[in-house]
Amino acid sequence: MSNKTLPKKILEEVYSCPGIVVIGKFEYRGLKGYFGFPILRYRYIIIKHQDSVKEIINIPQILGKDYVVKVCRNIASIESNVVESDIEEFTRLLMYLGGYVVTIKDNALRPLSLFLMNTKMKYKLLKTRTEKNDIPSYELGEALITGLMFQEGSLKYCSYIEKAYGGENYCILPAWHGIYVAVYKDRLDLAKVSDIICGIDYAIDIKPENNPIRHVIKID
Repeated sequence: MSNKTLPKKILEEVYSCPGIVVIGKFEYRGLKGYFGFPILRYRYIIIKHQDSVKEIINIPQILGKDYVVKVCRNIASIESNVVESDIEEFTRLLMYLGGYVVTIKDNALRPLSLFLMNTKMKYKLLKTRTEKNDIPSYELGEALITGLMFQEGSLKYCSYIEKAYGGENYCILPAWHGIYVAVYKDRLDLAKVSDIICGIDYAIDIKPENNPIRHVIKID
């Protein structure tokens, strides 16, 4: 048997899993769903080198840290934990698909609509001092309109979303964990926004992740 036919030996594997933003949930004629998107800069990285595992993470709790860790370790076959909850399954779908995802549950959670997010727009997360564990409720139509706004970068759609705060050059959406997602064109005046949304603790710049989970294999 020639060396060319011998199986390759995997020396190293790298999994890079993104943090997630869960904007909201909805119900439609007895069906429920979730919508949100993964982000680029905050990640959980697993490096498997033969028998050793190294983990690097900079994801805060407000960006789904516990869910990302559990799902990513499941994907990387580090743990045989079962992905059970709807949010865990939603996290998995965001990792596999990338972009803005609207899901719906009929027996299992599945993608309903996918949108590539406009990376020419700017995005911020506004964290309030209020700890809110409830996921905001929206209408199905609002979840889809939000995707259209993110994809086309057209803030005119903000007026069709009841919970949104819209201005001349921005749109702000309530999301999970007491955060708000702000999308805008040039500059976001936080002083003016503070007059609308009380108790803003801090703001962080984010970039949407339009690509799926990164998996790199080094072989011998």
